[in-house]
Amino acid sequence: MADNPNYELISSESHVLEPPDLFQLAPSPAAPTRTVPILKPTADYDGYKIFVWGSDKDPEQDTPPFYARLIAEGADSYNTPSPTTLAAYLCTAGIAKPDGTPRCPGQVCPEGQTGIAPDNCVDVPVDPVAKVTKLAFSKKRGSVKAGGKVRMNLKVDSSFGLSSQATIRLKSSNRKVKVPNKLIVRLSGGSGAIKTFVLKASKKAKGKTTITATTGRLKSTAVYKIKKR
Repeated sequence: MADNPNYELISSESHVLEPPDLFQLAPSPAAPTRTVPILKPTADYDGYKIFVWGSDKDPEQDTPPFYARLIAEGADSYNTPSPTTLAAYLCTAGIAKPDGTPRCPGQVCPEGQTGIAPDNCVDVPVDPVAKVTKLAFSKKRGSVKAGGKVRMNLKVDSSFGLSSQATIRLKSSNRKVKVPNKLIVRLSGGSGAIKTFVLKASKKAKGKTTITATTGRLKSTAVYKIKKR
């Protein structure tokens, strides 16, 4: 149903049946027969559309219950004497245009959703963003001389998705051994990234240190012994 008397626009090539909504098949006092349920199977099979017109035999004619019955029965159009009444019903009932688009402002879904408001709005699919899936030091164990430094490599694996950025936090368990506080990693397409940083041991450093890399719930550690100069 559109906002004019017909609720669906049919091309000039379409074949159309135009029955009344009710027809007196049997002599009175038998109740009139609803025509659409009888015609629908054959009309669909033969490629016909059903354009109903009001017979004036239904006391609810041109009311919401009347429209709802015709739609439920499968009528393709209704030639109404009250287009504005029908248009208002179709809007509030959430019935879209034949092409599936909203027919009135009240059927427009909130931003970020698609469909027909108020009951058939769904979230618009969003491409996933690449996220870190694994952290791993290239060497789990190593050594560094007091007063010296070593280069460390951290591999960062990520999921497939849109390019994004991740922050990796670094920490040394030994105050005399320093590492950067954080690494910024560019994630893209599920490929692994190698980030290199420098571990520095002061001249007074001794014992060992555990270097920890974390992001979210992911963690990797490496232990380095400190050798005398």
